Order: sequence, then C-alpha cells, then structure tokens
Amino acid sequence: MSYIPPKFQARIKEAKEKQLKELDLSNDDYISRTEKVLEILQESALSNDYTSGNKKITEFFQESIISNYNDNSDAEKLTEIPTDIFELQQLESLNLAGNEITGIPEEIARLQNLKSLNIIGNRLTDIPDLITRLPNLISLRLSWKTSEALPSWINQVQKLGLDLSSNELTTLPESITKLSNLTLLNLSLNQLTTLPESITKLSNLTWLNLSLNQLTTLPESITKLSNLTLLDLSSNQLTTLPESITNLSNLTWLDLGANQLTTLPESITKLSHLTFLGLNSNQLTTLPKSITKLSHLTLLDLGSNKFKILPESINKLSNLTWLDLGSNKLKALPESITKLSSLTVLYLDSNKLITLPEFITKLSNLTVLYLDSNKLTTLSESIAKLPNLTMLNLG
Repeated sequence: MSYIPPKFQARIKEAKEKQLKELDLSNDDYISRTEKVLEILQESALSNDYTSGNKKITEFFQESIISNYNDNSDAEKLTEIPTDIFELQQLESLNLAGNEITGIPEEIARLQNLKSLNIIGNRLTDIPDLITRLPNLISLRLSWKTSEALPSWINQVQKLGLDLSSNELTTLPESITKLSNLTLLNLSLNQLTTLPESITKLSNLTWLNLSLNQLTTLPESITKLSNLTLLDLSSNQLTTLPESITNLSNLTWLDLGANQLTTLPESITKLSHLTFLGLNSNQLTTLPKSITKLSHLTLLDLGSNKFKILPESINKLSNLTWLDLGSNKLKALPESITKLSSLTVLYLDSNKLITLPEFITKLSNLTVLYLDSNKLTTLSESIAKLPNLTMLNLG
C-alpha cells in the first residue's frame, strides 16, 4: 500500500471512530476560494439552510486569512485511494480532489451508501462505471481532457460536475451541451472569447466558472441560464455588463474581479440574492446608490480600484461581514462606516490614510483589520477597545 500522509490518516481514523458520513481528503493547495465556497453552497442547498451556509462562508474567509489558506505548495498527496476508506460503509460523501490518484479500484463498490464523489484534479486515465458499482451515487465531480471521450454512463449521474480547465479551448465542445444533467462546469484557464447559444441547453447548471479567459463582453447565452447560483467571470477583459444579467435572479455568488469595469450598472442591484460580490482589480470610482438593494450581501470585495471616497451606499449594507477596500486611494473614512456593525474582516491596506479615526472602535465585531501601506504615523490606543480583534496588520 502506498504512503498515506499523516493528516489523511487522522481524518480516516476520525471518520471510522465517529462513523462520519462525510470524509474530506482533498488538498488545500488545489481547492480555490470559489471551489470551497461552492462546497458550502452545495451543503446549504441540500439542507435548505442558507443562513448557516453564509456563516460558514464568512468563517472560511476569516480562516483563510489567518492560516494563509492555499499557501501549501508542498502538500503531500495521495497516489491511490487508501484501502481503509472502503471499510467506511456509512460514507455518503467522499472528497478526493487535488491529489495524484491514478485509478479507482473495484473495492469502491463496498461504499454502497455513497451519494457524492469528488475526484477533480487527479491523474485518472480511466474511470470505471461508477453508476453500476455505486447505485446511490447522485453527485459526481471529475476533471476531463477534451481530447478524450466521456464515459457512456456519465449521463446517468443525476448531478454531474465537470472540470474542463486548462484545455486551451476556444469554443465549448458540442458534446458538453448535450449533458442535460450537468450542474457544475469549470471552464477556467482557457481561451474563450464567447460561448455558443447551445449552452442554454444546460438548464440545470447552477455553477459556472469562466475565469481566466478572454471574454470582452458577457455572452447573452449565459444570461439564459436562469438556475445559476454561482458565476465566476474574474480575470477576463469585460468593460461593461449587459442589462440582461438581471435574468440570473438566483445568483448568490458573482465574481467580476480583475476585469476592466469603470462603472457598475444599476441593473446588477436587481440580483437580490447575492451574498458575495467580487469587484476587485477593476477601475471603479463609485457604486450605484441602488446597491443598497443587495441586502443579503455578506462579502464585498472592492480592493484594487480607484475609490477616493467610501461610497455612502456601502454603509447601508448592514449584513456585510467581510469588506475589502485595500489598494484604493482613500484618505479618510466617514463615520457612517460604523453602521456596518456586523463587520468581522476589514481591509484598508495600501490606501492614503493619515489617521485612523476613534470611531473605528464602534466596529466591535472586527476580528481582522489590515492597515499596512498607508501614511499612518501613529495609532490610537483606542484600537485596544476592539474586543474581538485577533489580527492587526500594520505592515
């Protein structure tokens, strides 16, 4: 049997002793921020508990800051599925993402209660008929190179997730649009400039990652995918957003970071279910006043833009727990920021702040505060009045 890293041995042992139904043997260095949030959103959907889901997302963001999440390039990885796992016949969910597993043994058939299997980001050369072996399997996530043929049984999986990242795609393969069971599709790190109208056939799609492509406009075809809850358009070349984006009324996560947006259209504020909005690394100087309609927002990323003044509209987003204003041109903070009483994480680094106002201490729930790379010469002792502060970064 091949070497099993100690951290995985411990998780397998815990699952055995506590009869856990979920086992996560994925590698942190593989899982991106979007991937992790997706997992939480999936759990929330299954349990119909979105309040708890939003709380978990916020906690994840905080933990990722403190523990330098994703900074784990030397992580030890599995090369095969540990045989001890096949004794855990109570398992319903198994996550093996981001390892170097080359094959799936027949023994996996012993996991008759398995409902969800994530094998994205491994080195599988052949995938056996998992449907026959695992009769209760309803959710499968795997990576696929488009030069290979998809297994014929794949259409029988109720909820299918495909990772087509880094395939040098310039268009979406027609075979993908025939997968009516597809719920998750990762098309990041390709060379897409648009998407065909046939993508609208994927009516069950809830998660779509188009980051790191060459999109200059949002294809109209995407706005017809009305069941989308997560859409990642970061690191493209978008300059505007169409009014039709309001058709995506079920979105809870929208990442528009690292594009070339200079303004945000009023229409985006009709996406009333958004809990995360990523706008970092654009060229924004202001926000529409109607952004206050996004009352469910808990995470707002405005870092690396051109804000000189904190938009007053932000201060009415009372559910915000995580706010990134780093790398802008802010010289001062308005006292109205204290209305964001739920804030736990606040980035103010790399601005032009000269002083930190006393009223910042009214943000009593702050646990993380970044102030490095400003023009601060002194720091008021009142900062000690922030009772929950665990991380203060002064550079």
